[in-house]
Amino acid sequence: MIYQLSHTTRYEYSAPVALCHNEARMLPRELPWQRCEPSRVQIAPTPAVQSERMDFFGNRVMYFAIQDIHQALEVTVSTRLQTLARPTLPAAWKDDWQSCRATLAGAAERSCLHARMFRLDSPFIRSDARLADYAKPSFASGRPLLEAVQDLNRRIYEDFTYDPSFTTLATPLMH
Repeated sequence: MIYQLSHTTRYEYSAPVALCHNEARMLPRELPWQRCEPSRVQIAPTPAVQSERMDFFGNRVMYFAIQDIHQALEVTVSTRLQTLARPTLPAAWKDDWQSCRATLAGAAERSCLHARMFRLDSPFIRSDARLADYAKPSFASGRPLLEAVQDLNRRIYEDFTYDPSFTTLATPLMH
């Protein structure tokens, strides 16, 4: 399937801005099942500096700086891409979650090392018994990993309501 994607983000400031530095994650990435043609990026006002890099997770990150006085910023990205059939999931996803956890804990392959970082604490989320207790019903002994993860995602979706005005990025998860 071929898609023509277009996304616009617009900011309007309450007062003139003389300088702004920005990172935008609006560029689609190549995946085994997704081929991307070069993206067309339009930024108004025109940035003085613009570059692209790849972040740790493989996402394309666009950096740009506007050094002229402005009261609005508009970024539009247009990309044509083709999607292909998704590869089948590795057999490990069908294994029980305890086996997958044991494999992940001891393996040195790059893919496992990459996945292991998601088990680490971060400045915003720390290990907490209350989080483990919430997840526990989804991870019954012997349950396949994919099934357990899908159940946990479903429960989070059903149990929580997103309110964009309630928290910020810096709000701690646990109070």
